[in-house]
Amino acid sequence: MTNVIIIHGTGGSPKGNWFPWLKEILENEGCKVFIPRFPTPENQSLESWFRVFDSF
Repeated sequence: MTNVIIIHGTGGSPKGNWFPWLKEILENEGCKVFIPRFPTPENQSLESWFRVFDSF
Protein backbone atom coordinates (compact mmCIF):
# COMPACT_ATOMS: atom_id res chain seq x y z
CA MET A 1 0.00 0.00 0.00
CA THR A 2 1.26 3.45 -0.88
CA ASN A 3 0.87 6.32 1.59
CA VAL A 4 0.16 9.76 0.15
CA ILE A 5 0.26 13.04 2.08
CA ILE A 6 -1.40 16.09 0.56
CA ILE A 7 -0.37 19.36 2.20
CA HIS A 8 -2.42 22.51 1.75
CA GLY A 9 -0.87 25.96 1.66
CA THR A 10 -1.40 29.07 3.74
CA GLY A 11 -5.08 29.84 4.06
CA GLY A 12 -5.98 26.42 2.68
CA SER A 13 -7.77 23.42 4.11
CA PRO A 14 -8.13 19.68 3.48
CA LYS A 15 -11.49 20.28 1.81
CA GLY A 16 -10.26 23.04 -0.52
CA ASN A 17 -9.23 23.05 -4.14
CA TRP A 18 -8.95 19.62 -5.75
CA PHE A 19 -7.87 17.77 -2.59
CA PRO A 20 -11.09 15.74 -2.01
CA TRP A 21 -11.17 14.74 -5.68
CA LEU A 22 -7.55 13.58 -5.66
CA LYS A 23 -8.04 11.75 -2.36
CA GLU A 24 -10.93 9.77 -3.82
CA ILE A 25 -9.00 8.91 -6.98
CA LEU A 26 -5.95 7.75 -5.04
CA GLU A 27 -7.99 5.72 -2.55
CA ASN A 28 -9.71 3.97 -5.44
CA GLU A 29 -6.21 3.01 -6.62
CA GLY A 30 -5.45 1.45 -3.22
CA CYS A 31 -3.51 4.30 -1.63
CA LYS A 32 -3.86 5.46 1.95
CA VAL A 33 -4.30 9.24 1.76
CA PHE A 34 -3.73 11.81 4.51
CA ILE A 35 -4.75 15.45 4.23
CA PRO A 36 -3.94 16.97 7.61
CA ARG A 37 -5.33 20.35 8.68
CA PHE A 38 -2.51 22.72 9.49
CA PRO A 39 -2.92 25.90 11.54
CA THR A 40 -3.15 28.75 9.05
CA PRO A 41 -2.93 31.67 9.13
CA GLU A 42 -3.32 31.90 12.93
CA ASN A 43 -0.56 30.20 14.92
CA GLN A 44 1.28 29.38 11.73
CA SER A 45 4.88 28.38 12.31
CA LEU A 46 7.13 25.56 11.26
CA GLU A 47 6.92 24.11 14.76
CA SER A 48 3.10 24.09 14.79
CA TRP A 49 3.02 22.43 11.37
CA PHE A 50 5.51 19.77 12.56
CA ARG A 51 3.26 19.00 15.54
CA VAL A 52 0.35 18.31 13.18
CA PHE A 53 2.53 16.31 10.81
CA ASP A 54 3.95 14.21 13.68
CA SER A 55 0.47 13.41 15.02
CA PHE A 56 -0.21 10.83 12.33
